[in-house]
Amino acid sequence: MTFKAILRVAGLLVLPALCAPLTHATLLMFTNVSDFNAAIGSGFQTPHIADFESAAGGTTIASGSSFEGVTFTYNIGGGAFDMQVGSTFDTTSGTNYLGTTGDDAFLSGDSFTMTFASAVHAVGLFVISGGFNYAGDYTLGVAQGSVSNADALDSTFGALGDGGSVFFLGLVETDSSLSFTSAEFSSLDGFGIPFNIDDIVTASAADGSVPDTASSLGLLAGACAGLLAFRRRRP
Repeated sequence: MTFKAILRVAGLLVLPALCAPLTHATLLMFTNVSDFNAAIGSGFQTPHIADFESAAGGTTIASGSSFEGVTFTYNIGGGAFDMQVGSTFDTTSGTNYLGTTGDDAFLSGDSFTMTFASAVHAVGLFVISGGFNYAGDYTLGVAQGSVSNADALDSTFGALGDGGSVFFLGLVETDSSLSFTSAEFSSLDGFGIPFNIDDIVTASAADGSVPDTASSLGLLAGACAGLLAFRRRRP
């Protein structure tokens, strides 16, 4: 086989591999709200924030109902408790947060599903705990993966005035073709530690693309086009 023929065969083998679609996503995981905000600060539409300030404390949110753009589905305490807007404890913004009709707080072991009005590429929320926590006590998950709390508190808030410990959980999908319409929150069952949820943030990629991913794909597409053109020009 001539050297020219070898190059032709190599091109046939390597080019499809180089120019095949990128199929694996990059899901970024955050336990710090500042880093999460930086990740969605460019190339994303204005984030939507459910901060629970639109209703008075004590307002009930039934399972399957929507509140501030999020539909909540849950079974708390075997159906004994409902979610409600709380205002008793300190929180990360305003005066309200998401708790339950049981002592105005969730307890470790509680979980719920959030369904969004449209597909998003980022979701994040605060967990405000009233007890002692370990890494992995709280988890936020989507179809592509999940993130759990670290030992360290969120550096922006740390501990609140009433002693509540603030953790942040955030996920950002950098592959614009992979969005999600729901997320699961769960807490590790254990010592009955009370906690609340606040500031549920969702965001979508602007114009259907995430800049870093789009740039990478554009560069690859240009390289592939150049290789294909070279192959067409050579006899």
